[in-house]
Amino acid sequence: MSSKILPLLFFIFSSHFAHGQIEHNTYTDAKRFFYGIEIGGGFLKYDITPSNSSILNTSNAVDFTPSISAQINGLAGIRINDFLQISTSIGILYSSGTITWKYSDEKRELKNYFFNLPINFKFQGSRMTNIRPMIEFSIGYLRLLNSQENSEKDNSEGVFRMKTNNFSTKISAGIDIYTPYIKISPSICYLRTLNNICVKDKLESSQWTNPIKNMYLSSLFFCIRFQ
Repeated sequence: MSSKILPLLFFIFSSHFAHGQIEHNTYTDAKRFFYGIEIGGGFLKYDITPSNSSILNTSNAVDFTPSISAQINGLAGIRINDFLQISTSIGILYSSGTITWKYSDEKRELKNYFFNLPINFKFQGSRMTNIRPMIEFSIGYLRLLNSQENSEKDNSEGVFRMKTNNFSTKISAGIDIYTPYIKISPSICYLRTLNNICVKDKLESSQWTNPIKNMYLSSLFFCIRFQ
């Protein structure tokens, strides 16, 4: 996918530089309210802080191997001034990977779907021909749609439970690229939950969750916004 997207962005970027600056258009810069769509993909992992459990003699006895993550969001916002936009986006974040307990070589495959609802604060620099640098800070709500937080089953029956309601922060850095019809904004994003998302097993001395003090979701991904 990236092998097709990058040449396309390069073509748009180079062709519009060759034709000089495209004037600010009402669909992007002058309207008070705006909307758009964004898609992204990358890697998501769970950062695990080990506990002082007597089960463990090493600090890396529990590990998570990431696979892929993907997201799609709808976007709506308000332009505060020429350099600040505030928006909210609603979408779905998918992640997959494998958690491994190295001392027993036991594994669990985790496939999760999160409902994502952030508030975004986008700061823009001065426009240079047909590009404009930007940085965005977000704080959001993440709801695990396939959560089994309240399930009677736990790891003793093969179920690794995670919290339903979570909160996250995200930072993005990229550029706005102006075209005659839309504004395209590629960026690199880093997202991390603010709360521990691991739910302890019912047995306090559980060999699966007792070694885990905290577990946080973190993701690094490439995102493209169309506005």
